[in-house]
Amino acid sequence: CLDLRQGRYVDYAPGCDHSKTFERFVAEPGGMWMYEAKAGIRHVTYGNGDFICKDYTPGNGLPEGCKVKRIVVGNGGVWVLTTDGLLRLNAKGGFDILAKDHDFMMANSWRNVTFFLTRSGRVMAFDKHGKMVRNVTIPQGMGDMGAVNGNMIWQDRWLIMTRNTVVAMDCRTMEFSVPADLQMDYGIVLDNLDGNLCVSDRLGAFWLFMKDGRMRRMQLLREDDINIKKKRNYSTIIGDEGRFYIATYGNGLYIYDPVNDHTEHFSAKDPYPILDTDYLTNIHKDRD
Repeated sequence: CLDLRQGRYVDYAPGCDHSKTFERFVAEPGGMWMYEAKAGIRHVTYGNGDFICKDYTPGNGLPEGCKVKRIVVGNGGVWVLTTDGLLRLNAKGGFDILAKDHDFMMANSWRNVTFFLTRSGRVMAFDKHGKMVRNVTIPQGMGDMGAVNGNMIWQDRWLIMTRNTVVAMDCRTMEFSVPADLQMDYGIVLDNLDGNLCVSDRLGAFWLFMKDGRMRRMQLLREDDINIKKKRNYSTIIGDEGRFYIATYGNGLYIYDPVNDHTEHFSAKDPYPILDTDYLTNIHKDRD
């Protein structure tokens, strides 16, 4: 942990096992949640110049035998999705079991409700107090919920992306459909830019779900160029003028103007290139 104010590295995990490694991280105000299936959960908080570290492992704060798959922070608490149930942080710093004997895959929040998807295709809705308010099952034949790549809330619909199907759930009624205009293979949610959602698919297409309800599909990479295992073949920011700057891993930089529905392309193959490579791994906006 690099302390930017002091310009030095500090021990952020006093009293905890420093040999443990964690693969995923979720930030919260004043702290950080870290987790990994075998290592369990680590919670680090900072205040008054001091770090406090607490580890949760199966049999020590977590149910025996559970493997943590995902942590969701917000909408009333800290939610932990595991292979054997759903947990929620309580006021005493422990975890309450909200649902048992289910392998939880994904979660997302809409208004004051958080939706949870299980491998068997069940969707459970909980309010911000941890009370289950609905429990429904996705109709058979709509897709393999054990192969979900991503999910997002857009226009009051929860879009669940499997390997070959996009299932939409109406957040108000919790009814399901398979919208023809949203179908893609291996959809992966990349960025949420002030409510504008960026998605890529197996064919190399870049999907932009705008917060005003418009949707734009752009074929910016060829299927042969996209690397599914890499998972992030696009990185996007919004400029101050409202245009989308889309860095691709394989085909340079695109700038999309949503007002005029116009796209501009910059490549290392241009006669007078401004890029030295078409394989862009990220893009950032300078403070100036």
